Amino acid sequence: MKYSYLYLFLFLLALPAQSQSLDLATAYWWPQQKIPAKVVKCLRPATFVESILAQSVAGLVAQAVNEGLSDEMVWIENTASQYNEWYKRCIQRIDAEELASENAWNLAVKYKNASLIKGYVLYKNDGLQSLNVATVYAGLHQGILVEESQEQTAVNKGFNLLVDARSKNYQTCFNEEKNNLNKRMIVIVSPTMQNNRDWAIAQKSMVYYGVNPLYESILEWMEPLSPIVGWNEGGESTHVAPPSRWGHFNTASDFCLNFPLLSAGSMNENPEKIRTIDPNDIDFNENKHFHAFMMSDGDNMQWGMNGFFNKEYFNNACRNQMATSWTSCPLNLSMMAPDVYNYLVSNKKDDMSIVEFSGGYFYPDVFAENRGETERWEILRQFARKANIHLKRTGIKVLNFITLYPIDSENARKAYQIYAEEIDDLTGMTAIQYNPYHNGGGAIIWVKNKQNIDIPVVTARYSLWGKIDKAGFGRPDQIAGYINADASNNINLNWTIVHAWSRYKKQKDGSIIDTDNDAPDGVRGLTPVKWCKDRLDSSVKIISIEELLWRIRAEYHPEQITNLKN
Repeated sequence: MKYSYLYLFLFLLALPAQSQSLDLATAYWWPQQKIPAKVVKCLRPATFVESILAQSVAGLVAQAVNEGLSDEMVWIENTASQYNEWYKRCIQRIDAEELASENAWNLAVKYKNASLIKGYVLYKNDGLQSLNVATVYAGLHQGILVEESQEQTAVNKGFNLLVDARSKNYQTCFNEEKNNLNKRMIVIVSPTMQNNRDWAIAQKSMVYYGVNPLYESILEWMEPLSPIVGWNEGGESTHVAPPSRWGHFNTASDFCLNFPLLSAGSMNENPEKIRTIDPNDIDFNENKHFHAFMMSDGDNMQWGMNGFFNKEYFNNACRNQMATSWTSCPLNLSMMAPDVYNYLVSNKKDDMSIVEFSGGYFYPDVFAENRGETERWEILRQFARKANIHLKRTGIKVLNFITLYPIDSENARKAYQIYAEEIDDLTGMTAIQYNPYHNGGGAIIWVKNKQNIDIPVVTARYSLWGKIDKAGFGRPDQIAGYINADASNNINLNWTIVHAWSRYKKQKDGSIIDTDNDAPDGVRGLTPVKWCKDRLDSSVKIISIEELLWRIRAEYHPEQITNLKN
């Protein structure tokens, strides 16, 4: 791995200069996709192998647009409810001509005849390594992905075999091609899924699935601060921790669709800025006990592009009856799906907080620790500097972190301090621990920014999370009881993290019970928060997390708030 260490040395050597002249292009951590002049829809594939074929065609023409060989891209039709809206908005934004729809094979032949596709890469649909390995070769050798049962069809249509991936594995593929692969991205996808193969092919990325020594070697080989696209196997912390320790971040994007077209030209966009709270508009003398509820799982990019906008969550009617707060991934959305980001911003209410999930899903307390004790903090600082560019671009002023180990550990505190120093105009931060979320119990950790202003890192006091019989967890009625007890004991200025997936049911007598996560009559999302609110004492007021942070700053450092208000 001597070349990895040489590269890391050169990367770190450039950091001081970059910190003084970091621009948007340097701050972009996603690869760029050029804008096409024309777009053709690929009719929704009827089978898995046809979906794989369509993904490879879409990826290859996107790659051709990037290389100046074509002005046309492909959108793959799908059943995800929000994506029709994103397609319409994207077409309007890039002002592309829409061509007549075609099926995947017709498009493959069309682009072969245009010399954009050189042949086919053969794989076996057995759920093992073959498909992922074939996807890597497809991007590097400009071949469509053909399952062995469809090989004769490919031959009949005039395609030639480029690579037979059936006898190859991850190790062979990586050894053969790592010098040709994109070092700034990896796609993690189960061989049983089709998603994100278009993006992997367009960007000539390594494709992998599994957590093992080879995965560690690939993560070490990659350039620090690279996105891990998709979702790996096994327990969440088991597969999020390795990228974190090598200085990368997960994007929880395994069900994202049509990344190439949705991201086209994103760097040239001027995203609409999030509307934030002016502390001058807050009545700091209001005599209430203040509490905020913030929805979990904002790291989840695939959810943030589809299910997040349904009537359980962001577009729930209860949002008109109380202040709400949402962890989300607006920085990544602004780069990879600006039309989704703009929809989020334009539909935000004034009493709503959109909180950035720290730039991606990673554990700041172990971030880049495998790179060495000195290097790790420089790499994290560089990521914070990049995030600062995008936070200014989007107007977001609140960050949420999730730590692997205790929230107040020395390493976690050092990470918060770095972000406070590198992020301009930061209102504050929230912190949860991987398990349990509310491990901090409402404690506040103070760090100082470059202007010597105290910035709070506020931990969750409770978790609105069903079916866990431990302190601090509970159903809506139980959490309401905890908050009311706090109010009676004059414990103020706290927040509850809302587990996005827990379901509950209200019985005829008004009592609330837990239900299974897949129960058809179970209710999740924002409605359980409203059930909790309805049980709070009149002395308790629900506010946004952003307002909570300002009130905490005013409570503990009123002289700094006065200075800001002036």
